[in-house]
Amino acid sequence: MNRLENKVAVITGASSGIGNSIARLFAAEGAKVVMFARREKELNDTAAEITANGGVAVACPGDVSVQADVERALNTAIEKFGKVDIVVNDAGMVRYNGGVAVVTDDECMELYAVNTMGALRFCREAMKYMLPAGKGNFVFIGSVGGLLGHGGTAYAMTKGGMVSLARQIAVDYHREGIRSNVICPDGVMTMFGCVDGKWDMDPHTIKATTDHVCPDTPLCTPEEVANLALFLASDESEAVNGQAIVIDPGANL
Repeated sequence: MNRLENKVAVITGASSGIGNSIARLFAAEGAKVVMFARREKELNDTAAEITANGGVAVACPGDVSVQADVERALNTAIEKFGKVDIVVNDAGMVRYNGGVAVVTDDECMELYAVNTMGALRFCREAMKYMLPAGKGNFVFIGSVGGLLGHGGTAYAMTKGGMVSLARQIAVDYHREGIRSNVICPDGVMTMFGCVDGKWDMDPHTIKATTDHVCPDTPLCTPEEVANLALFLASDESEAVNGQAIVIDPGANL
């Protein structure tokens, strides 16, 4: 317990799935949490639960593709808690899972604006506070798709960009006390990618991906991903920087 005591964490995509599990775990481990996502009710409900359990959480609704919303999230952390130690870039979307033969420019750019540029915006804004403090920690929730090409062309491109961004931050700023690592899950037991109750997955991409995955391998839970995020966000991992870490139960061995 208290592995994040006295830390302030800003977590995007915190209304559901992996981001929501991370927010709950970080608060339970002593962090003051600023929860950012588009769905205000879900954020407020989770913040209320965290508070009722003795934690500290603030809901901050917004869109990672809107610069003013990003600025407001970091300003909230500074105004409420005086600093920002950790940023977890979890917000993302998966759509348009077809291969390069069918994907369009607009489809790629829609995902790029959220998955890659959304993370960049939060990192850039957080640097205004982390660099003067001489310390800071970025944890990205990427995807095995960004390393191995799973999930369709647009998704793999944008998650691959996230991996490169995380590593570039570590290269550029490790001497200034900044750490930056990316978690790359394979399948996770969430509703991510489900649109109107249906899975928006291209059959060709599904087959190509499953042909490369060990059969009958279970999916990760959001809590398992959150546990790894906790380690990377804590001082226990201070020697880990610029890494892309795959988390799966052996699906991609």
